[in-house]
Amino acid sequence: MVIDKPAGLTVHPPGHSAHTLVNAILAYVPEIETAGTDRPGIVHRLDKDTSGLIIVAKNSTAHMRLADQFKIGR
Repeated sequence: MVIDKPAGLTVHPPGHSAHTLVNAILAYVPEIETAGTDRPGIVHRLDKDTSGLIIVAKNSTAHMRLADQFKIGR
């Protein structure tokens, strides 16, 4: 998934138990693989005060492949 994150929205829960992008993703796609992380599906980061597109993988294979592409700059 690709999400247009607005500025001011926290991406993942540490320090925030509600009103985060991860909470919304889990409500919208409850079957997403969480793999024991507080950032299920989140491939890269955007700061709370930054707006922009954020990529979310629905499973661990997709997450690994997308993260690798970010590392090599594709």
